[in-house]
Amino acid sequence: MKMNDHTHVLLVEDDPISGFLAEQVLKHHPKSPVYHWVKNGQDALDWLEQNSASCILLDLSMPVMDGFEMLEYLQRQELCSALNIVILTSSNREADRRKSEQFPCVKGFIEKPLTEEKLDVVLERVKVKTS
Repeated sequence: MKMNDHTHVLLVEDDPISGFLAEQVLKHHPKSPVYHWVKNGQDALDWLEQNSASCILLDLSMPVMDGFEMLEYLQRQELCSALNIVILTSSNREADRRKSEQFPCVKGFIEKPLTEEKLDVVLERVKVKTS
């Protein structure tokens, strides 16, 4: 699906405080990305069946389906290469970073909280990958 001039961001985050903070950054960012917030990997997959996103901000630790389970599903279904996913997590474990980098759809790894500066980096990566 062709994107319009807006960047479409899917936020996959179960924690209400982290989600609210990320939502505020997305809502007030000068580039005004269009965003949708879901609470786990399964909800993200359900949403992606009907919609598309230029970028997915994906938490790793969530109920129902965590970030790694979602990445593994996308790879098994051969959908990973068509997506731009940035891990947004409170984990600072090097093992999590290395594991996430094994998936071709993962374009970055940033620690919470999401800030305008971190979002700028993400949007620039997406622009390079989708233009």
